[in-house]
Amino acid sequence: MVTLTTLSPSLTAAPCGAAGDRAATALSNQARREHPRRCSSCPDIVRHVVHVHHPFLREQLTYLDALLAEIGRQTGSEDVHWKRASGLFVKLRTELEQCMLHEEKSVFPQIERWERQRYQAGTREPPADLIQSIHALERWHAGLFHGLWLMLRRARDASEAPGRGAMWRDFVTELSAVCDDFDQHLFEEDCLLLPQITGWQVGHIGKRAR
Repeated sequence: MVTLTTLSPSLTAAPCGAAGDRAATALSNQARREHPRRCSSCPDIVRHVVHVHHPFLREQLTYLDALLAEIGRQTGSEDVHWKRASGLFVKLRTELEQCMLHEEKSVFPQIERWERQRYQAGTREPPADLIQSIHALERWHAGLFHGLWLMLRRARDASEAPGRGAMWRDFVTELSAVCDDFDQHLFEEDCLLLPQITGWQVGHIGKRAR
C-alpha cells in the first residue's frame, strides 16, 4: 500500500472532514467538465474517458488505499470490519486498474483503428474481434460496478459500527465520489461509445436483411 507521505495534503495533517471536502471538490471539478453527448464521436469519447475519468479514478484509488491503511493502523489489522473492507478493496483496485489499462492498451486502440479504416474505406463492418472485446468489456464493467457498490456497503457498515472514528466516514465519502463518477464513466462508455460500434453492426445486418 502507498504510504501517507505520498498524499498531498497528508492524511495525518488533515482535520476531520477534510477528506469529505476533498471528495466534494473533486466531484465538483468533474461535474464542471463538459461530458460527451449522444452526438459525440468515438475518438472524442475515448479522449474524454482517458484524460478525465481514468486519472480521477486512479487518484481516488491511491487516496483510498492510503486512507484504508491508516484506518488499519488505528483499529488494528485484526479488526473484522477492516479485514473485510481491506480484502475486497485490494481485489477491486487491482481489477479497476487492470480494466483501465486494458481499455487504454487494447480496446480503445482497436476502436481507433476501426474508425480510421471506416472513414478511409467507407462503410465497413466492425471486425469480429472488436465486437468480442466490447462484449467482454461490458461484462467486466458490470462486475466492477457491482464490486464498487458492495465495497461501499461494507464501508458504511464499518463506519456505523460502535466506536468508529471520522476516518471511516471520510472513507465512505471518498468511495461515494468514486461510485458517482464511475456511474458517469460507464454511461459514456457503455451507452455512448460502445453502441456506436455494436449498434452499427445490428443496423447494418438489418439493412442487408431487408
